[in-house]
Amino acid sequence: MGPSFTISIRRRGRRVRTLRPGVYRIRVRDRSSLHNFHLAGPRLNRRTGVDFVGQVEWRVRLRRGRYRYLCDPHANAMRGLLRVVPRRGSREMPTR
Repeated sequence: MGPSFTISIRRRGRRVRTLRPGVYRIRVRDRSSLHNFHLAGPRLNRRTGVDFVGQVEWRVRLRRGRYRYLCDPHANAMRGLLRVVPRRGSREMPTR
């Protein structure tokens, strides 16, 4: 994130919009004290502080559903959506 007004989730350099359920490591690289990174969805609500500049890594379990990521101070301009969907034919039970 930053230093300009950009925010994204990437895997191997490519923007990610859909993932499978599971445990992931999310590395947040924040290059500006004007922004933060906030990820929220089913049973997950993690964020960095606005004053934080640097890198942090989270281990998170992503469950089926929609996750929003955003910069809290600039949520109108810096936001995205990540969908977590099961593989076709999987017997994954819905989460609440």
